[in-house]
Amino acid sequence: MRKIAAILFLFFTFIFGANAQTLTINGKIVDSLTQEPLEGASIIVDFKKNNLGAIADKNGNFKLLLLAGKHSIAFRYLG
Repeated sequence: MRKIAAILFLFFTFIFGANAQTLTINGKIVDSLTQEPLEGASIIVDFKKNNLGAIADKNGNFKLLLLAGKHSIAFRYLG
């Protein structure tokens, strides 16, 4: 089992809805050494309060829809 260092490339796009007060977070998770996408990586939002989140697709991409506000985001990957 190889150890995954830090996530080297993580790109967030924040889009706020005018009336709905929602937030869209898009990103891509890749291995810091090989730049390979991390398929199946978990993205967990507000992990101490509830378990909202997403799973990265085969290209390492994910998308979250949240209410606007302050959130904690954690990333996990076993590989």
